Amino acid sequence: MDSKALYRFSLFVSGEGLLAKKAIFNCKKYLDIFLQSNYDMEIIDVLQYPKLAIDENIIALPILKRKNPLPEISIVGDMSNLELFKSDLLMN
Repeated sequence: MDSKALYRFSLFVSGEGLLAKKAIFNCKKYLDIFLQSNYDMEIIDVLQYPKLAIDENIIALPILKRKNPLPEISIVGDMSNLELFKSDLLMN
């Protein structure tokens, strides 16, 4: 993780299926567009790390959580809705 990044995200996915791949691709694309290199995103496969999903109260997948800056904000889905992504995660 880049300790200098102003934005920190955790993306929770389940395995390597189409939905997980789409969410990863879309998150990286949008974050690169809006934040350039000023972010850090951790990708967590809940099949490999189920305790993290429990600790984070994950109830739907994929889910992207903005950890920093506060407040923590989450959106669920394949992250294909650019306006939702931008307004909910980056403008709050």
